[in-house]
Amino acid sequence: MKKLLACAGVFLVSLLTSCDTTISTTSAPETSGQVRIHPLCIDELVPLSGSVDQSITVDLQQCASKYKAFSFTHPKPWQASWEKQQSDDSSPLYEELPAFAEYQVIGGLASGLTLLSYKVNYGGSGTFSYALVVEGFDGHSGKLTAYKTVIGGDRCDGGIKDAMITSPESFMLVKHATLAELVRRGEAKADEGTENNLPDCSTCCAGTILESYQVDGAKQLKQALFYPPADTLQAASQNTNERCLYLRLGKGQYSQRLNPEQLHELQTLFHNLCEGKGSD
Repeated sequence: MKKLLACAGVFLVSLLTSCDTTISTTSAPETSGQVRIHPLCIDELVPLSGSVDQSITVDLQQCASKYKAFSFTHPKPWQASWEKQQSDDSSPLYEELPAFAEYQVIGGLASGLTLLSYKVNYGGSGTFSYALVVEGFDGHSGKLTAYKTVIGGDRCDGGIKDAMITSPESFMLVKHATLAELVRRGEAKADEGTENNLPDCSTCCAGTILESYQVDGAKQLKQALFYPPADTLQAASQNTNERCLYLRLGKGQYSQRLNPEQLHELQTLFHNLCEGKGSD
């Protein structure tokens, strides 16, 4: 325990000396005119939970015909957006459609693949996000196939904040993260992390996670960014675990970058000094 406390001091110093919160992003992708594929056709590529590895293909001509009564807009040349409330409600399809759907072209990858970001609202409070590597976006083949899909989440709960291409075969995603998720990421296998009684909801943003993806391979955690609320102690007053963690991290006065090793140290610090111990 004494060794942990000594290490915790070094750990906090290393965190507090790295406060740059800027994450670089790619510039707007080059496009030849406006994108032509309907956002609702992209929605048909989105897999159900648990089927992310399954390749899904949409016939573009059939899809365009199916949704021809529902016009969509181009907020920017590389974006396409559709809103249910501005569409014809006399169609028999109307009731089963999402309330909002929008995608953005991030750019081209090797072998004619294209990276898209997609967000959708199905009528409730949640707005869900995805990143899709698709084949056939130029429309020449008449079919659009989701070659790889990354399921984001609902806003703070894993929602995709930004996407960027880093090479012809790889890309990075910046995802929103809750405080609970930041601590969970200290696990060797984050998906198997235990509950930590920290805020973990779609409106509980506490930072971001930066992950690297290979088109034909696995993902890799690169770093996390922790940022406290403006009034840390007031925001954490209802959660003693949260209050303790903020106090240990310099009373929440700094945004901090954390590499995977530091995330593990953060989790160790939390479990040994904060979990179930309040703010003492």
